[in-house]
Amino acid sequence: MHDAQGDFPLADNAATGDGRAPGQPLVSLVVTAYNIAPYLEECIRSIQAQTHANLEIVIVDDCSSDSSAEIAQSLAAQDKRITLVRKSKNEGALYAKLDGIRYSTGSYFLLCDGDDWLSPHAVTTCLRHIHGCDCVIFDINFVDHTSRTPHPNLYPAAIREKIARGQKLSNFEWASINHMMQLYFYDARVKQDFLAIYSGYPPLPYYEELPGFALTMSFNRVRPIPDVLYQYRLNRPGQSTEDWWHLKRSVKYLSLDTAIATTARTATTASRDVQEIVFFKLLKIAFAEYRGILMHNVKEFPRLRNALLEILGKIGTPRHFFLTSPKAYVFLLALKLGPPSLVQLAMPRLLKIARL
Repeated sequence: MHDAQGDFPLADNAATGDGRAPGQPLVSLVVTAYNIAPYLEECIRSIQAQTHANLEIVIVDDCSSDSSAEIAQSLAAQDKRITLVRKSKNEGALYAKLDGIRYSTGSYFLLCDGDDWLSPHAVTTCLRHIHGCDCVIFDINFVDHTSRTPHPNLYPAAIREKIARGQKLSNFEWASINHMMQLYFYDARVKQDFLAIYSGYPPLPYYEELPGFALTMSFNRVRPIPDVLYQYRLNRPGQSTEDWWHLKRSVKYLSLDTAIATTARTATTASRDVQEIVFFKLLKIAFAEYRGILMHNVKEFPRLRNALLEILGKIGTPRHFFLTSPKAYVFLLALKLGPPSLVQLAMPRLLKIARL
């Protein structure tokens, strides 16, 4: 893993200056940037330090008001693998990612936020596992911005062990895999499908990864690996989720409802297994977010009760749900059938018990 000093020496075989290393597959790294001038160079240096040198680095500047674009342009002048795409108006992280994907020309692509960084062997590791697959899913460290302390990764321990042993995951376990777009290494053959599901998607700031997760789960072959290859900078000044619980709730509700509706439509024509994975993922997201909101303000219960029941109406109830998560099943029965005033009083305890 990258050390705490942020020093990334270039890989011995890195192709800087005049070109790319021949005889290797071209991998596109799409880096999104919006007002991250203090962090962008560290991100790009981590990409330049990759042990796989044949890279296309597409930096998409989402109309930054700081010097992010100028830093990217300076880096591009030193490394011809880097291209800067400057947007004329700010449209948010999702649209910046989609623009970068459209612009990319590699045989594979990987997304990276410009304030994060990659482990030096990230691309090489993914290439080793991508053969015969549409996508490789890897793991993440959350790294505190100030202390540079890595927080535990997001694979539950039992799932990580199964992945490391090459054992088959259940649908419920697949739904526990992180849905962040940055943790997926894609074969470029899926680009058009990926772009199509976001056609007409509104520029909302949260939960936009969920439709992409549903599409990814529908691919013929997706391979999770236990390697921690991505370092996510946490708690930096100005981060979009810096004060998550005080963000405008109406925007969060609209973002979540839109993402769930789009994700449910994406899974409609998929197999029963994919539909079940998507159901569990959406239920996990809804539980986690609504739990957090209610813990801060129980008066939100009537609105959230209706929202969660509406979600269930959109995505249906999967087979074997009772056996898979009986606690959640009891919670849903209470939510649906219990007297609203009584359920509201019991909500804090129910939320602590019914954890997905």
